This record gives sequence, C-alpha cells and structure tokens, in this order.
Amino acid sequence: MPARIGPLWALFIGFVVLMASNSWLKGIFGVGEIVTDVPFLLTGLVLFAIWKFNRRAGNRGNTLLGSARFGGRAEARKLEKAGDLIIGRSGKSGKLLRYDGPAHLLTMAPTRSGKGVGTIIPNLLLLDRSVICIDPKGENARVTARTRARKGDVWCLDPFGVSGRPAARYNPLAWLDATSPDLAEDAQTIADALVHDAPGQGGEAHWN
Repeated sequence: MPARIGPLWALFIGFVVLMASNSWLKGIFGVGEIVTDVPFLLTGLVLFAIWKFNRRAGNRGNTLLGSARFGGRAEARKLEKAGDLIIGRSGKSGKLLRYDGPAHLLTMAPTRSGKGVGTIIPNLLLLDRSVICIDPKGENARVTARTRARKGDVWCLDPFGVSGRPAARYNPLAWLDATSPDLAEDAQTIADALVHDAPGQGGEAHWN
C-alpha cells in the first residue's frame, strides 16, 4: 500500500486555523503584512481542486473492496428489452426482466420463497435451447417435462423415482464388444471409472 501523509481534510483544518490566526494578528498586533491573504486563498483553491480530483478518481477506479452495486433504472430498461433467461420483474413497469449476456447468474433466496415457481419453472417452460436441470425433488420434471418434450428429447435420470416419470437409463457395459481384441482393456477402463479408490487406500479395501 502506498505511503500516505494523512487525510486531505486535515490540510483544510490547518488552512482555516492559519486564516484565523492571520486575522487575529492583524487585529491585535497589526502585522498583517507578514502573511497576506492572497497566498492563503490560492492555497485553499489548490487544496480544494486536489481533493475534488482525488474524490472523482477514487470513485471511478477504486475496486479494492469490490465493484458490485445495485442496478438502476437504466439497467432495468435494458433488461426489459432483452430476451432469453427470465431473472425477475420490474417493480416500476411490471415488465419481465430477461438476461441474454455471457455472465453467470445466481439466484439466492430462503427455502419456499418462490425460486422454483418464479424463475426455474418459467425458464424451463419457455426456453427453446437445451437445459441440464438438477431436480432433487422431481418438481421441475413433473411440471415442465411434457412441455419441453414438444421442443425436443427429455431425459430424466431418476434412479429413486421421485419425479413419477419413466426414468432414463444408461448401461455402461453395453459399450463393450465381446468380439473386440481390446475387451479386457475396455472393461478395465470402465471399472476404473466406476470404482473410486481413495488416495492411499487402494490396496486395503476390496470394495469401497
């Protein structure tokens, strides 16, 4: 961190004290010619200009503690005209706010506060592109799978049957060719992918 001599407002305090002392000297001892008012006024103007410049420069480029902020009306108007993902609704105009940029999006809210019905389900119903949705309770699949099936294939990986829909299945052993000369090597590759040996424990456990 660069060295600093202290806050700039301390110089203003010194300037005010010197101006008051100058007036006091004039009134009491009549030595106003020793220190005139003009240099003090010029010094005050220079200090004010430096303070103003530093304040503007600090507001523009100081991101030491981050640059995040709440969006304003101008940003909201841009989101009202955009397409793609629904991220909310404008409290002033009532229009949907959508985002189609390259940045990542994160929605944070307590349980049962409407993240699913307000953001996830509407986007799954309206988006025409591919989506991977992690749905532990199966709620999103139950509500949106039929609509998304009109846009393309829908695969529900649901080994525990929480969604109530037919579960998609994948058999990694179906990839093996019994007539291939590399059958043993291919089987070993699949086994290595399916069975994880913790570091330092590979030779201790028969099955983990």
